[in-house]
Formats: sequence, C-alpha cells, structure tokens
Amino acid sequence: MPNITAIIGKIGAGKTTHAQTLPGVLLSVDDFMLPLFGQECELIRKNRRLVEDYLIALARQMLEKNIDVVFDWGFWTREDRARLNDTGLPVQWHYVCIDEQQRSGQIARRNAEIEQGLRAYYVHEGLAQRCKQAFEEPEEIDGLIRV
Repeated sequence: MPNITAIIGKIGAGKTTHAQTLPGVLLSVDDFMLPLFGQECELIRKNRRLVEDYLIALARQMLEKNIDVVFDWGFWTREDRARLNDTGLPVQWHYVCIDEQQRSGQIARRNAEIEQGLRAYYVHEGLAQRCKQAFEEPEEIDGLIRV
C-alpha cells in the first residue's frame, strides 16, 4: 500500500538530502515557490498554503495509482502537521534533527552554493532565527522516525 512520507525539520537540517534517499515521488513546496516567487518572502508566505493544497491533491492522485510520495516541506508547527493528518491520507513522519552548530554550518555551505548558482533559498541570520523560533518540536506524533 502506498503512503506519504512527510519530512519534519528546521531550515538547513538536511531534509531534502534525506528526502532524496526515500522511495517515492518527491514533492517540495520550494520546487514550486522558487520559480514563481524567487526570494520574495512576503509572496511566499501569502501563497504557500495554495501550493501545499495543490501538492496534497496531487499526492492523493499518486496514491490512487499506487505511487509513494515524499513531502519535503519542513512541517515546522503542530498546526502544519495536524493539517496534513486531517486529510486522512496515510502519513509516515520522519524528523531530521541535528545540533545547532552543525545546522549553522550546513546553512553556510548552502548559502555559498547559492552564490555559485544553486537554486535554493538564501538563509540570512534573521531568517534563520525567525525559522528557529517558529519551529515546534514534533512531540505529538506517535511512531515518529528520527533520522
């Protein structure tokens, strides 16, 4: 039976790297938002929910065709996680958690790669702190897989 694997983690934790190791079609909000809105945080914030809704509908179609799906979204808040759980879709949760020093190093490396042409979000210190503050530990999830 196909399922959705949803990846939880802070910016720079290695969510995408982990997601790429899993079976299934990778659906990333960033893959849609970057081409549409670039680094424009306000446009991203306003439109993120629409893209998520589209990807959930797309995942539903894939599951009906017996195709596994991997959501690489971050699911930073309990509300984000409950929203996916409330769809009734079969979800397996993975939590990518690393220490802050390692995460900071990964963000610095990714930012350097962005300056060399990698298409990803540039994470300045203010954004990193806002994201860290917004993150809620996923203590409410039974069967959570920590990676």
